[in-house]
Amino acid sequence: MEAIGKLIGIIGVLTFLFTMKQKVDDALAAIRAPESLNFYFLFFWALVAAILGGLFWAFCQQVFPPLASSFACSGASMAEGPMLGGSKEPHGLAAFMWAIVTNLPSAVLLFIVAARYGLLPLRGTVFASTAMLLFLGLASIMFYDFPLFGFKGFRCYVASRHLSYLETEMSLVVIWSALLALVPFLGIYVLSRLGWIGGLQGSLQGFLMAVGLTIGITSAAVGFFVAGYPVQVHESARGITAGIALRVSLFFGFILGRKL
Repeated sequence: MEAIGKLIGIIGVLTFLFTMKQKVDDALAAIRAPESLNFYFLFFWALVAAILGGLFWAFCQQVFPPLASSFACSGASMAEGPMLGGSKEPHGLAAFMWAIVTNLPSAVLLFIVAARYGLLPLRGTVFASTAMLLFLGLASIMFYDFPLFGFKGFRCYVASRHLSYLETEMSLVVIWSALLALVPFLGIYVLSRLGWIGGLQGSLQGFLMAVGLTIGITSAAVGFFVAGYPVQVHESARGITAGIALRVSLFFGFILGRKL
């Protein structure tokens, strides 16, 4: 069963990556991007930026210990099994900063690509990158701290439902990735419709496609670990993988949402 679970997870990740490649190729063709700007080039640098974001956050936690916050959910035992996020997760200002710090390298990459290849005017690129980070910070606070039926954050609420291990993990990752995709992508879409981001011609269909792919890729990556490695010792690796998958898909999501 463990081998089957791993295989299902791998197939799921590859399926969503293949779908994303097709959509990214179509989006690049629509904006007449040069041949050097292709999916593989972008994927490599998006992966590097995602990894750097995680390392940057780990460094910030060492330099500023308050960022390594933890919170025990009242009314729900967190010691019953491993859960997405582990025993420590950001709250308050730390939650806001986590989203900004971990995605900052991806935002810089987005700025460089957009400016270098003329995807957006310079002013529009700066505004879009900054807005993306701020919306991500807002989405992070919503997930970790939003009061929900007497519980602090979605994680504590899901833990109180006494679901199975698999149901708990997958519910958390779907909600987590959905909030961190919906809030920034739809926020950018609204700003573009208001004309606040010059040169951005994203469609609602494109941004919704980006949201779906972000949720799918992140959930498939976590599902791979849940199915193949459902033990506490792999919890950190699972969280790292989820974070990298989320940041990479967010980067490509912006490209997909720009024009489809």
